[in-house]
Amino acid sequence: MKAAQAGHSVFCTSVKRLATKIRKAQERGNLDILFKQILTTKLWLLDDWGVVSMPRDVSEEIFDLFDRRKHNSAMIITSNRDVDEWPQVFSDPVLASAAIDRMFENAHICIYDGDSYRMKGRIKFKEIDNE
Repeated sequence: MKAAQAGHSVFCTSVKRLATKIRKAQERGNLDILFKQILTTKLWLLDDWGVVSMPRDVSEEIFDLFDRRKHNSAMIITSNRDVDEWPQVFSDPVLASAAIDRMFENAHICIYDGDSYRMKGRIKFKEIDNE
């Protein structure tokens, strides 16, 4: 929020929506326009990394985005999966390794250990007595 309030451009989406945007841009033949929009922003917020797996063609484009980003923008990725599980998102292990390598270059990792903020106050779990 502070980056946007300070006037920085922000690209915010879920990884599933990003994959859909890439697929639609491929079909329309205007992937370069989508990439320009993403690559010119100063902060990327990619939510729900690892929730869905990506087909090879989308995985290749995600790798290309990460490779072209270099140090031009900051990136925040959220995930409910352990980093060891991230390669499963990609269809190819070599592509996974290369993309993840670019994601973690100069990275700061913050692990949040606690209840989901989305669930706060919404669902109360009943303890089950196993006697």
